[in-house]
Amino acid sequence: MLVSRFLTLVVLLLSIGGNAFARERAIPPATLKSLAASMEGVKALAMCYDLPELWASSEGIAEGVRLLPLARRHSLIGVRCGHGAYNEAWLLFAWDGRSDTIPKLILFPRPDPEQDLEEVRQAGAVYMRDFNTASSVLYVLQKLLGDGSGGFYAEYRIDPKTFTPRLVLAISKWDADHENGYNFVRGKRPSGKGWRHTKGGARGCLIDVRKLDEPASASCSSWGPAAVQKGDR
Repeated sequence: MLVSRFLTLVVLLLSIGGNAFARERAIPPATLKSLAASMEGVKALAMCYDLPELWASSEGIAEGVRLLPLARRHSLIGVRCGHGAYNEAWLLFAWDGRSDTIPKLILFPRPDPEQDLEEVRQAGAVYMRDFNTASSVLYVLQKLLGDGSGGFYAEYRIDPKTFTPRLVLAISKWDADHENGYNFVRGKRPSGKGWRHTKGGARGCLIDVRKLDEPASASCSSWGPAAVQKGDR
């Protein structure tokens, strides 16, 4: 009996270790309410038609909210912005673990800004698929079609201390031709003709979500033009 319980605990810990979506912890209601207040009236968030009822959370866990552990106290708070048939947009906030601070919105570097939906870029949303707590890597995939034959894939490493995101790599294909389709699997990346690779290195930044409506707010001065490599042939 004791051995059985031990093995069950080991399996549980292993399943939790690299997958933040398996680790739900309570967020102080005061933090969620402060976050909700900071988002209220921000015009750039108008495209977020699926924002959860942060005000209504009394337990610290609300539907459409994810707590993604980074370091000892630091975590990311994911707030669902909107979803469709094969994409789900999220806002990611940096939280230092204190209930008296308003989490800041994380803006991610975008190698192909001309291909972004303008309203998504202005809101600072990303199409989050997974988060690896062991490596602090966020996986993003935006599909153009359900078969995954076109879209945008990226991996971002988030600094556990500063919350600053850095682009590890990006792979994009803006012509959905029903060939070389890709469905997200951690450890597997899009490949084949038409998919082009963008080198990493560009960094994002943190911003007070209330400043999203200010001109040029949804960009970071440290972003630079990314070098593009030819896709697989």
